[in-house]
Amino acid sequence: ELTDEEWKKIMESAQAQEDAHDESERKAIQQAYQRRLVWVSRDGVEQFLAAPPHDYEAPRISPDARQVAVSVRGEIWLYDLSAETLTQLTHLGNKDMSNRPVWAPDGKRIAFCSDKEGRANIYWQLADGSAGPERLTTSDSINIPMSISPDGQTLALHNLSYYTGMDVWIYDVTSGAAHRVTT
Repeated sequence: ELTDEEWKKIMESAQAQEDAHDESERKAIQQAYQRRLVWVSRDGVEQFLAAPPHDYEAPRISPDARQVAVSVRGEIWLYDLSAETLTQLTHLGNKDMSNRPVWAPDGKRIAFCSDKEGRANIYWQLADGSAGPERLTTSDSINIPMSISPDGQTLALHNLSYYTGMDVWIYDVTSGAAHRVTT
């Protein structure tokens, strides 16, 4: 029969082995999602950017073609094409997911969806990082930004509802009014 001390050592050893296995598995999963940012010319020629590999999603080029807004691990990051630097824009925490960045036509703001306050709604933030995110939509459905009008006052979005599926909505940034344009 084992003593309490022997049981404790066995359990600690088993836990250490389990922790090592979990860490190994985590690293394997992380490597599987590593992607590179690639510039593709109009002729189809691919050129890898100097940005480090990450789990990049939904890259969008800025209106002046100097930066790329991209989702990385649930936060919005900016890659400066000339300085070759990757800078985190949003800082909403590991629990919250921010993705699908969309540039305002003047390049001053980036709209994105985030589940920061429950269901994924649309926020926007100054692209220079000088202010935090501002919530635009307040919906019980999931809202995903698609594009912003040339004057920056109207946002087209996907509204994903359990009851109606995915519809396109138009959101007026000034008044906060939204209406469905597809059924």
